[in-house]
Amino acid sequence: MKKIPPYLQKGDCVVLISPARCVDKKDLLSFEKWVTDQGWVLEYGSYVFGKSNQFSSNDTQRAQDFVWAIEHKKAKAIFCAKGGYGSIRTLEALETLYSQKNHSGNLLVSDNLADASTLEISSMASSTQKNIQYDSNPIQVNWGLAFQKILSDANPKWLVGFSDISTLHLALQKGNWASIHGPLASQWASGNAGIIAGAEQLSKVLTGESVKIDLSNCTSIRNHSFEGEIVGGNLSLIYASLGTPLQPKCRGKVLFIEDIDEYLYHVDRMLRALKLAGLFEGLQGLIIGSMIDMKDNIVPFGYTVSQMVCEILAEYDFPILFDAPMGHGQQNCAIKFGVNCTFDKTFLNQ
Repeated sequence: MKKIPPYLQKGDCVVLISPARCVDKKDLLSFEKWVTDQGWVLEYGSYVFGKSNQFSSNDTQRAQDFVWAIEHKKAKAIFCAKGGYGSIRTLEALETLYSQKNHSGNLLVSDNLADASTLEISSMASSTQKNIQYDSNPIQVNWGLAFQKILSDANPKWLVGFSDISTLHLALQKGNWASIHGPLASQWASGNAGIIAGAEQLSKVLTGESVKIDLSNCTSIRNHSFEGEIVGGNLSLIYASLGTPLQPKCRGKVLFIEDIDEYLYHVDRMLRALKLAGLFEGLQGLIIGSMIDMKDNIVPFGYTVSQMVCEILAEYDFPILFDAPMGHGQQNCAIKFGVNCTFDKTFLNQ
């Protein structure tokens, strides 16, 4: 059963963590003001302003902040300071730390891999190194149980973020927690019109108002109405999840993807990998957000992103929308993962 966190009211507590890149205090001042203007009370994680190489504190400290936020008794929402890279390390550190605390020998089974070659992963008692064997036994991956236990014991709350935070969204989806693909706290500092409009729309999402996102300017293929639960996130992070317990289940749902700063040939590779992994099977619809700052080699790849999509997904009959105002572009409208949406050929409604 999907766990939908309660919507926010004035006086509610929200928390801020930094599960990936480091962040400066000055870059969060505009976000702090916005939170105050909404009538909410902001609390910081203990390690938000730490620094360990490019990361905000070391992996274990970031994991402790994430668990603190999940288990917070009063908080209704968790905001993330920055993306970049680090969320997968935060989750791995969480598993290491809290699995040791729980002394649990159980395994998290990855349903996504049931039709693939089997990975049997066993932990050596004296080492964290894993031995991998391919055989025909059911797949068991010793990863994720500690986080799922933490989620099951906690009160649901909205996680807000995107980009590298997509990894955390995927982990929450496994625990049936709804979450929000939306702006990062450090982005408020830019003060541009897109961020201001996005913050206003995010406030409506967090307080439970019905939201309509105008997609009338989006290029589309097979533009017809659809409905379903939205899943997904950053294309690179979904690609990285393939073959792991974080791989999303997409059948019967609406898949959302976006990305930035990738080579065109690699986008082609990632889309084909998603297809081979079955993520496009049985979709109700595909929403492609901003795909900006794409790179090419001296010898051109020869395809745009939309041309790749048209070729790779030619055999499917679900509607596809391009350039939706979500992701790394000028606009980043908030959408709720794990919550149904409807599309009426013009507006995406949640």
